[in-house]
Amino acid sequence: ELVSRNRPGDTITITINRNEKDLEFSIILRNEQGNTAIIKNSDEILGATFRALSEDEKYNLGINGGLVVEKIQRGKFSEVGLNKGYIVYKVNSYLVNTVSDLNNIVTQAQNSEEKVLFVTAISNKGKLVHYAINLSEK
Repeated sequence: ELVSRNRPGDTITITINRNEKDLEFSIILRNEQGNTAIIKNSDEILGATFRALSEDEKYNLGINGGLVVEKIQRGKFSEVGLNKGYIVYKVNSYLVNTVSDLNNIVTQAQNSEEKVLFVTAISNKGKLVHYAINLSEK
């Protein structure tokens, strides 16, 4: 509980009882990637907000999943030309059904050597489009 009150980069002191002796250690907290940067969620990184497709939308499009891009801001999506209304169908070959799915895929990509997202989307005109997004570039 105490660790969750702090952020990556914070130094905390912990006490460990070993062989009836208390030992104090100062440690620097790190994120999942092993550094002290604050990890952003996919909305912040990609510069977009999303909503899940309804069952009717999936049926009408003949697809079994996807997220609608609801809003575009500055970020990776606007840099590559992915626009509001597009449907993010697959990312790194995984079908995307929820924002949680997308967050997990983005986190996984950030922790990989390549740090890239391969996005398959459906444009506003109904065309299948593909994007490669480099997550290592700021």
